[in-house]
Amino acid sequence: MKDPRIYKLAWTFLHGIGPQRSRQLLAALSSADELFELEFEVLSQITGLSLKVLKKIKREKAVEKAINHLTIIDKYKCQMLFIMDDEYPKRLKQCVDAPLVIFYKGNIDFTGYHFVAIVGTRACSAYGKRVVEEFVDACVGHRIVIVSGLAYGIDICAHRRCLEKGVPTISVFGHGFDLLYPSEHTRDAKRILENGAWVSEFPPGTKLDPGNFPMRNRIVAGLSDLILVIESKEKGGSLITAELGQDYNREVMAVPGPIYEERSAGCNLLISLHKAQLYGSPEQLFKWMNWNKKVVQQDLFSQQEDSYEDLPEEQLQLVYLLMEDGPMHMDVISAKQNLTIAQSSVLLFQMETSGLVRSLPGNMYTLMK
Repeated sequence: MKDPRIYKLAWTFLHGIGPQRSRQLLAALSSADELFELEFEVLSQITGLSLKVLKKIKREKAVEKAINHLTIIDKYKCQMLFIMDDEYPKRLKQCVDAPLVIFYKGNIDFTGYHFVAIVGTRACSAYGKRVVEEFVDACVGHRIVIVSGLAYGIDICAHRRCLEKGVPTISVFGHGFDLLYPSEHTRDAKRILENGAWVSEFPPGTKLDPGNFPMRNRIVAGLSDLILVIESKEKGGSLITAELGQDYNREVMAVPGPIYEERSAGCNLLISLHKAQLYGSPEQLFKWMNWNKKVVQQDLFSQQEDSYEDLPEEQLQLVYLLMEDGPMHMDVISAKQNLTIAQSSVLLFQMETSGLVRSLPGNMYTLMK
């Protein structure tokens, strides 16, 4: 039986067809497979592309490349999501230049959380680090995922604080998962997989290329509801990410700094040009985004409580547990519910088949919305 990933990955290797054009073609087709299985004459009628253009996309070579790459992808145990898959991050899918395929490793729920990108200079100050730590500390219990790029400075400060405080975090790579860059952050990267994920549009084996990092920045912005810029010079990746966030209709906030401080010049510029809201505190950000924890929980309970009232007590307790704490590993569920692994397995199976919960990679479970 043909691996269903082959044709999906092959879309990324088509000659002369970029992500935006591919999405137009996908909208005209019934499935991603049709581009590789239908005769060119039929495809021309369906898509409106000329036979000359269709013959230039080199679909056979794209399939061959996809098959070869899947061997490497499986070697590094990457999960792959195609843009038409239901699991593909909805925020990222909204972006016109979203990659057709992303790879990820780890445990993450792309739908049940708010996502905040934390970006900034590689040469951060004690002030910048303090702002990072204060914000991450305030995210505990707020169903927020921190997105960053594993780079020196602000990025790694954000990831490390998340690891300390148990806040889920995503590291977006500008290369494949066969490489951890910078190597000094290898231990941190591996720990992220315990309560978060790695994400990249580049398959394993992709060479480290400076040109990939601006592309990486659009994934950081596209995954997020809000981009928080903490210390940045007037030029650099952080400002690129902020500009991309604006293009994607994301909220942008920037931390003000001294006017004589070069690493605050970019943030001050964003604020002065009204390209970013001035960040003053975590509470201000939560209020701006309407992410008040108590209000969210009250709304959730008031909307759904009636639909859960007839559930058995064990199931009802688990619903409220997942509603309060978000996606959870089966072992943690067992401990909190005072159940054996076998009992939890039966309970989760019953609730999954009835549409109450759904399973995530790595024995994680989340409440169906």
